[in-house]
Amino acid sequence: HRRGRGSNPQYPFSWIYTTLGYKPVRSWLGLQDLSEGKKKRPVSKGKLDKAGDLMVFLLGNKSKARSPAISDSRQIGQLAVAVGEPERLEMLRRGKTIQEVDLLSKPASERVSSGLYDAQESLRTVLVPLSQGEVAEAEATKLIQPSKQVKALANDVHKKIFSIASGGVEDDG
Repeated sequence: HRRGRGSNPQYPFSWIYTTLGYKPVRSWLGLQDLSEGKKKRPVSKGKLDKAGDLMVFLLGNKSKARSPAISDSRQIGQLAVAVGEPERLEMLRRGKTIQEVDLLSKPASERVSSGLYDAQESLRTVLVPLSQGEVAEAEATKLIQPSKQVKALANDVHKKIFSIASGGVEDDG
C-alpha cells in the first residue's frame, strides 16, 4: 500500500513504536508499562491476533487487499482511541478507515448536519461551471437524469427532516 504522510512518511514502520506509546493500545495488547523494562516476547500468544490487527490498521495487508485504516501519522492518536472502544474497534476490523469510524461514531444529528453541509458544498461546486456556460448542450442533456436523481434525494431528505421536526406532519413542498 502507499506510504503514509506525516512525521515520517518514508518509514511508516516507525508508526508502530509511536502507536505502542498510547495507553489504550498497550492495554488492548496486554503490554506492560513502558517503565517496567523489556521482555523478550512483549506480546503474549493470546494477544498475537490483536497485534496482527494493529499492523493491518497501521500498514495494511497487500495479500488480503486491505488498505491501512490511517494514511497519516497524525491519525495515530485517533486510532489509539478507537482500539480502546469495542464498537470502533469492530468497525476497524471490518475494514473501515479511521475517518469512517470517527464519522460513524458521531451522533446521528451531527452526521446529518455534516452530510448536508457536504452536499451543499458539492452542489455549489457543480453550479459554477453550469453558471459560467462551461457545459455544452449535449453534455447537459446527459446530466438531466443524474440531476433528477439528486433532486429526488434532496427532496426525500427535506421531507424526512420536516416530518421529524414537525412531529410526523408531512411537508407538501
